Amino acid sequence: MVRTIIRPNTYMDSIFLMQATKAVKKIEGVEQAVVVMGTDLNKTVLSDVGRLTPEAEAAGPGDLIVSLEVTADAAVDAVIEAIDQMSAGGSKSAVVEEVKYTTIPCAVGAHPESNLAIISVPGNYAAHEAKKALENGLSAFIFSDNVSLEDEVMLKKLAAEKGLFVMGPSCGTSVIGGVSLGLTSVMAGGHIGIVGASGSGIHEIAALITQRGGGISQAIGTGGRDLSKEVGGSTMLRGIDYLDSDPGTDVIVLVSKPPHPETAAKIYERVSHCTKPVVIYLLGGKPEDVRAVGAYAPECLEQAADFALTLADGGKPEHTPFLAGLKEQLAGLAAE
Repeated sequence: MVRTIIRPNTYMDSIFLMQATKAVKKIEGVEQAVVVMGTDLNKTVLSDVGRLTPEAEAAGPGDLIVSLEVTADAAVDAVIEAIDQMSAGGSKSAVVEEVKYTTIPCAVGAHPESNLAIISVPGNYAAHEAKKALENGLSAFIFSDNVSLEDEVMLKKLAAEKGLFVMGPSCGTSVIGGVSLGLTSVMAGGHIGIVGASGSGIHEIAALITQRGGGISQAIGTGGRDLSKEVGGSTMLRGIDYLDSDPGTDVIVLVSKPPHPETAAKIYERVSHCTKPVVIYLLGGKPEDVRAVGAYAPECLEQAADFALTLADGGKPEHTPFLAGLKEQLAGLAAE
């Protein structure tokens, strides 16, 4: 039986949604479950699997949808109880007392030593809260999506004026001061710094470096649109400046989805003046452009991690074909 639970005006971020989905699936009598916000994209997914009920179709982007396949209605009551407990914070085993502040200025007043705000609210409020953070001397890690391009440009311009960082919008991955933010795994500390307009790219490189005995000084997510023409690589350029002057960073790695050519040119120009070795993996970029500015051009994320580790150990990576060397091995695995 398909059943739908709607919680109006109950915004939850993607971390909560994943945790809630996992928890609900464990409840006896629940065969399938998904917990999502009522966005058009999520409704399309529900429709594709035959679970877009009239209640789900009527939900708005700020409404929480719990879509279930259950063997008995009794399971629905258990799910409702679990969701209400999780949304109220009851599933957390708090180590310290939680204190809630109604505004960013209130939180800053209570903790003047703070220098970073994590913004995770509906997208139409995120720019407003991030602007408050910047105005109160905090850099902003914007986990929220659905923030307009105009607001992103405005926020990053303000951050540059104040000497602060805006990571995002839609930034899911960063490691700042040894703390993993968003959806990032815990990474070992070290001397390799990463700046990326690709959360999965940052995470893969950082994870490979950690698995192979290296460590991360900082991993600065920029948000996926940072290397667009309009944004102009604002956060990536600031990240390069920071890591180039950071005594705790010996090697810099840049990773991005396909950048706008004009923005890529800005990145290459800045890299040409770096005092530290730089590894650049921009999807769609030309290796010859990377090498022309004295940087290293890996063929894939794995080779980017290898290059960074070699440089951190004082070596010099060789530009040898990487993917071609795996061809026979991959073909064998595929056949198997």
